[in-house]
Amino acid sequence: MSTETNAYIERFDYLTDEFKNALQGISAQELDWVPLPTDSNSPCVLATHAAGTQRGWIHQVVGGIDISRSRDAEFATKGATLDELVMLLDRTASTTRTVIDGLSTADLHKVHETADGQRVSTRWAILHTLEHIAQHLGHLTLTRQLYAGNND
Repeated sequence: MSTETNAYIERFDYLTDEFKNALQGISAQELDWVPLPTDSNSPCVLATHAAGTQRGWIHQVVGGIDISRSRDAEFATKGATLDELVMLLDRTASTTRTVIDGLSTADLHKVHETADGQRVSTRWAILHTLEHIAQHLGHLTLTRQLYAGNND
């Protein structure tokens, strides 16, 4: 494993831990709470989509593992328990570690074609995924703050 791939694994593990920490103590009601009727997502959707993004870009595009992803289904998720979401995040992180751990420095330059015809390097897919997950972690944090403010 290169220093670069090791750093990527560390960042994915960090974001997974932060996502799980941000979900701790959340009630079933709060998991499905949406701050705005449009253009916002529940904590359940945010966690499911963060895992889906990671599975789509890292497992499928980079790792070549067919995950049969339905992005639309991620945004329709309701009723998942905290334990189910934590298990999803942990399983996703484990596979991500395996995929990235198996990459050589040359693999980071490899270009992949996505299902929608995009051409991206392995490195781009990794960095994009980290950025996207971090953005949704911020959304989750704000959603929890809004819920707390609306239910005092």
